[in-house]
Amino acid sequence: MTVQTNDPWAAARDAEPRQPIYWGNMVVDAYFVVLEKGIGRLPFDSQIHPPGRRCTAVDLSLLCITEQNIQSAIERQVIAESGEWTKFIQPSILELGLEPQELHEKFVKVEMVNTGRKYPAKDVSGNPTGEMREASTFKFLKVFADENECIADYLSGDSEEPEPAEQAQPAPAAQPQADNGGGNGEKETALLFLKVLVDNAIDGQTDLKVVQKTLAGSLETTPLVAKYFTVDSPETMELIMQGMGKDA
Repeated sequence: MTVQTNDPWAAARDAEPRQPIYWGNMVVDAYFVVLEKGIGRLPFDSQIHPPGRRCTAVDLSLLCITEQNIQSAIERQVIAESGEWTKFIQPSILELGLEPQELHEKFVKVEMVNTGRKYPAKDVSGNPTGEMREASTFKFLKVFADENECIADYLSGDSEEPEPAEQAQPAPAAQPQADNGGGNGEKETALLFLKVLVDNAIDGQTDLKVVQKTLAGSLETTPLVAKYFTVDSPETMELIMQGMGKDA
């Protein structure tokens, strides 16, 4: 039981930061992937990957109501077999009497809670700052019947709004990062990842169309590479031809 004090200095001495609260429309998706070292998530293909490597990816994206004045969606991309999902996200959903998939396009109230994991902070250009930050994730507090009910709950003032720093700095999903923020260095890093994606797509396959289809799926979940290359890019085709032992 929490005992409140009437002494503001005593309250200030014992004060702890409040976890940020958000209200908005939640979009969720789930699909199977494999985890590749140095790359991240790739689409699971039963024709290529052994069943034991299959993982379940869950994407969550919250678009806050207009009244909160938060422009960017708050997103988390998690693996369901991880502690972030099993210890924090899913239990809070089940406590509301819902299955995770039932959250899709529902208006919700969430709290961002620390997971205990830390990650290297980066500046706006993607360069490491040398600091470590606490990773946070969704804890679901309420599900509303519609947007109006969600807005009414926000306007009731039961929970304070998050500080601006918390709004602007949600913990990013793990993605491969370039050595610098842009330009040739990033493209060179993307090319290194592209070679890995092409090798995985070929993996003994002799049908060019099958290879390109597999590679296209991999590019969809590897934005760093897709930023610079497509399945038809000259660099991509050269790597495919080399990997398949054909003349470019």
